[in-house]
Amino acid sequence: ASSDISDLGHIGALATIIRDVLAELPNTNHCRGPVDEYPTCCLQSFGCYLSVVLSILPKELNLLFDSSLGKTEASYAVEKALLSLAQLVELLSVTFDLTKENPILVKRPYLLQQLKWGTRFMEVIVARVVPFLQKHFQEHEQGIIDIIRHLQGCTRQISSIITHGKREKDTNLAKETPRAKKVLESFIHKIKALMRKNRCLTALGGGNLKSKHIDGSIIEDDDADSESSDSSGSSSEKEGDAMESENEFGSDDE
Repeated sequence: ASSDISDLGHIGALATIIRDVLAELPNTNHCRGPVDEYPTCCLQSFGCYLSVVLSILPKELNLLFDSSLGKTEASYAVEKALLSLAQLVELLSVTFDLTKENPILVKRPYLLQQLKWGTRFMEVIVARVVPFLQKHFQEHEQGIIDIIRHLQGCTRQISSIITHGKREKDTNLAKETPRAKKVLESFIHKIKALMRKNRCLTALGGGNLKSKHIDGSIIEDDDADSESSDSSGSSSEKEGDAMESENEFGSDDE
């Protein structure tokens, strides 16, 4: 018999650390901590907690699709796999919200960890999860669309970190940027193909992607113009900007 979701890897432990520990730190005075019930979690130790859980998330995603749940055709197994997948995506989203919603936590080392491991997570999504979603879309349409919508939020935050690194001329973030852009572009194209094949592309909405600050606010035109002039001359950067500003899941002529 297949294992229950609670028995899969470390999903339960990850959920506890992310939801009950890290997500509670902003509720303390100026994020200084410590967190009630978890006195070792404070502002000074936040980076250690964050890097550990972020590094484990893509491993747990791989583990899910190495397990019987990711390989069995039985409906109950597919449902459990989708539930586990949704939980892992939601946990990644919570870790991203920590910097998005709390300026005190917008530090370069934290953003680097989010960019690095968020990219690794999306690589597993593109390589292993999207084919699984394609295979089971018709039987689990609404649940899969909900997962994709949550993934959209994660990819937009990754894009915001890329933009932030470019604006701040952060060399460490810049090193991770090409790999991140590549997987984001692949994700967009594969999801568009999936939705188009099932005739529900409009279910995800559209709209132009705009350059945003880490907190999600749109970068004003003057800032964007300054960014553009500072980075002109690099064809790879221009291609990346074009990818970032395209209509993300809107219809096209293909």
